[in-house]
Amino acid sequence: MISTEKYKSHHPWIYVFAISIIFSFPLFLENSYYMNDNARALYGYSWSHSGRIFSTVLMNLLDLNIRNVSDISPLGQILGLLALSYSALFLTRRITRLEAPDPVSLCLCGLPLAVQPFFLENLSYKFDALPMLLGQSCAVMAASLLWDGALLRKLALGVFFLFSVLCFYQPCLNTFLALCMVVFVADCARNDLRTAWRTLSLEACAFIIAGIAYHFIVAKHFVHGSYEGGHAVMRDMQTLSMSSLMVSISNGTALLNSLYMQAPSPCSALFMPWGVFMPSERVWPVFGRKHPYP
Repeated sequence: MISTEKYKSHHPWIYVFAISIIFSFPLFLENSYYMNDNARALYGYSWSHSGRIFSTVLMNLLDLNIRNVSDISPLGQILGLLALSYSALFLTRRITRLEAPDPVSLCLCGLPLAVQPFFLENLSYKFDALPMLLGQSCAVMAASLLWDGALLRKLALGVFFLFSVLCFYQPCLNTFLALCMVVFVADCARNDLRTAWRTLSLEACAFIIAGIAYHFIVAKHFVHGSYEGGHAVMRDMQTLSMSSLMVSISNGTALLNSLYMQAPSPCSALFMPWGVFMPSERVWPVFGRKHPYP
């Protein structure tokens, strides 16, 4: 029989899972529907029209393929946080280059994936939380696994996980793009520029291939409707109005101002410039070299 201490030492990601559950526990106790939950509870409509076919298949399997979507919360949130916490192990290994990272490193790398104010809305959904969390997990895996092994294997893994992100919850691509930059900075900090550029190039190739495959396999056949069709269009300089651009800039500025004004002033003055300077100090010299590889 495995003792608790031995289990924790072999599975340190369990700390991330435990803290994530504690963070989400008030939402479990609240036990109220949020936005789309009301319509899904009444009509049981699926996610296929939004191109999230994996979400539909997953929830049908959990609901035993009955006519309406069943409310299984907080089981969905718990399963999603379990998957996200496990993916944090691979992210921490990628950043620290340690096969068995310690719990502190795991928490520093893994907890911001879910334990943050911007993710509270996703955790608040009773029906959408599990697909969203699985999409987040796939984005983490896609940014964590493309550096070791054969080239075709790495590319196949990247395309698979990114295609899964698109089929679970498309906005999780933002997580993938952000983590690509984090991994790039971590490689530059180790002066391993060859790995940094190769990984970034491979991630870009996987991103393009997954996007093309999703467009022709899923988007063209499943995404339809007034809301879904409008949100599935990529905006360019011809279709993006100046008023929409100004609204986006204004919202972004308001968000940054709220973060700065609501945080304690000494902490903001210290940590925000430090958070911008430290990655820049590591990455900027790379672009000043004539040769990208040492």
